[in-house]
Amino acid sequence: MHDGTVTFDYMPSQFITFRLEESYRYSDVPYWTGHGGITPPGGNNGNPADYQCAAGGDSGVGYVPTPAGIALGYATGQAQAISNCVGLGLNNGAGGLKALWWPDLRTDQTATILAIMVQF
Repeated sequence: MHDGTVTFDYMPSQFITFRLEESYRYSDVPYWTGHGGITPPGGNNGNPADYQCAAGGDSGVGYVPTPAGIALGYATGQAQAISNCVGLGLNNGAGGLKALWWPDLRTDQTATILAIMVQF
């Protein structure tokens, strides 16, 4: 992870400080929440182990480990979850993996902070 911060403080008197801070962080793997958020459409459905449909709602299927000797791919429950979302009409008109909801995670984050500190 890499990061950097620039801070500017202005003290017009000994009792008040204005602070402007800009920070940037970067990671090789998606770690920070993007604009799309990390909460499924419709909010928490009470079953976090299941795949979520793109238009909101539970697919009713979670991750299923692949038994030894079976090729990887859709043997993990995704195919059934996609089928359930399409069958329930909760796929936003999309097919394939786009029928499922995925959290919006980003590899970088920029934050701007403006603070006023007052001593009484």
